Amino acid sequence: EDMSLRSILRSPHSAMLSLYRYLFKVKGVRAKDCLKLLFTPLNYLVHLGTPGFMGYHIPGSEVVLIRTWDDFLFVVRPKAPDLEYATLIPEYYELIKWFLPNVSEVVIDVGANVGGYTVRACKQAKIVIAIEPQREVFKLLKLNTNINCEGKAKVILLNKAVGDRQGIAYLEIPKDEMYEYAGGASIVRRYSSSRRESIEIDTLDNIIDSLGLNIETIDLIKIDIEGAEAIAFKGMIRTLNKARRVMIEISDGNEWLVGEFIKLGFKLVERRRRNYFFVKNTESFG
Repeated sequence: EDMSLRSILRSPHSAMLSLYRYLFKVKGVRAKDCLKLLFTPLNYLVHLGTPGFMGYHIPGSEVVLIRTWDDFLFVVRPKAPDLEYATLIPEYYELIKWFLPNVSEVVIDVGANVGGYTVRACKQAKIVIAIEPQREVFKLLKLNTNINCEGKAKVILLNKAVGDRQGIAYLEIPKDEMYEYAGGASIVRRYSSSRRESIEIDTLDNIIDSLGLNIETIDLIKIDIEGAEAIAFKGMIRTLNKARRVMIEISDGNEWLVGEFIKLGFKLVERRRRNYFFVKNTESFG
């Protein structure tokens, strides 16, 4: 699979709807942050032909401290999709309907990015395990959880990829002359232009076992690993058997995983685009 950065960044949302969402739902914390966010929609309108993520149009090179629509603080980078992954505005439905109502005890976030789901989970759960392979993104994940989660849940952050083996793997991060798309980083995809990063890899079962927490039940596992869900699946069976619910992005060509989840006792209760929500047959939706 060989894709260009521009082809994978075409926004599924209309330009004006996206503009409205960010103009009224995201605020800067410091004066300089407010100023940058003021210019961001203007840059977005001027460059409508460029990738649809609003975060790519934050001016300057310094990080920005934002307050989200639901009152969390995040550090995000300009010219990166961090703004979207922090606010979760593109996945508002999944957050409100699938994620938040089902977070109470133990949550696992596989492919945590800058912490959009992790940070919100720590407000409700007792244990949150977040896994993110990219080194620079992991630094932001750590920073954002430190800002928002102190004195709340026990948060465990792991800088590695989830796959089908233990060892070293290479992460392909798509980029072009102007933008880098951290959200598309993958151990299985190949892009026409990318940056490669050497990372640790392990199975989810090994990772969870190594923590020694003796977890019996997992409220929810969220999985977003850009196509690697197909190879990672067989290394997470024990963990899935403990899970009550699973939110997972399933890439084109990997739809056979739906049948595998059903074999494990899950039922597919809802799908939105590539996002699937599975619930154990013994559980209710919500």
